[in-house]
Amino acid sequence: VCGKQMYFPFALEKFPKNIDYEMMNEQRIGRVNLELNFQYLSLNYGPNHEGVKAVAVGQVVDDDIDIIKEVGLEIWNNLLFSDEYIEVILENDCEV
Repeated sequence: VCGKQMYFPFALEKFPKNIDYEMMNEQRIGRVNLELNFQYLSLNYGPNHEGVKAVAVGQVVDDDIDIIKEVGLEIWNNLLFSDEYIEVILENDCEV
């Protein structure tokens, strides 16, 4: 409806006190966000047109952008045309 974004529910019991927001319609493809009020983690796999604030928590590396575009399209088609579940596993292999 507002752009190319997939999202997943999560549970966060404590919110950070100092939060930096970004406008979703200005974010790069591959940005990972937390939505604190509705409790979901989102991943932009294409342009997003919704001018709302988001808590950016990560960025998909450039080499994997084409992969998330394919995954996003598969999830969208599954939502419209299938009753099958798609399991998406997100891994963080970055050292912090």
